Amino acid sequence: MSQKRLSDRVADTILSMIVVDKKYKPGDKFPNENQFSEILQVSRTTLREAFRILAAGQVVEIRRG
Repeated sequence: MSQKRLSDRVADTILSMIVVDKKYKPGDKFPNENQFSEILQVSRTTLREAFRILAAGQVVEIRRG
């Protein structure tokens, strides 16, 4: 039984927020790292990895600032 990494589960949660809950629309900004990691109750490192996964799948675009 293979267990998903936490960053994969967080990526799934964010994807669900976009697709299912329609909480974020194309072009929307996400809350800053500190706020979003608190909302999802994960570390900033895990959150960053989740966004890298979503960026690799071309679900989100990572921009600085």
